[in-house]
Amino acid sequence: MAFGVMAAAGQTWSVGLLMMSLMFLLSLLGRLLTLLFQDTVPAEYLGRVTATSQLLTTGFGPLSVLSAAWLSDVASARFVFVIVAAAALALAVLSRFGVMSRADWRIRLP
Repeated sequence: MAFGVMAAAGQTWSVGLLMMSLMFLLSLLGRLLTLLFQDTVPAEYLGRVTATSQLLTTGFGPLSVLSAAWLSDVASARFVFVIVAAAALALAVLSRFGVMSRADWRIRLP
């Protein structure tokens, strides 16, 4: 919340810090989702589920960049950063209290 307020106030270094924390959260959520797939999906479907997940992620990447570019033209780049950071924070909170919180995260060695 404090980063969003600083970004709205015009401090450009805070936007960079916000972007760094956003990328960290998104990469962490991606790794946790992969672990969740490996823990819950049957072995015979794991390849298909992982491939579908990567296809959707790769497909929505360019669309999200186009929509962010359009939104930054309509509103402002700072607005886009704040909205994306709020969405990432919401995903992190939802993952904490959703299915991912009930998964077994222990490392099992063969």
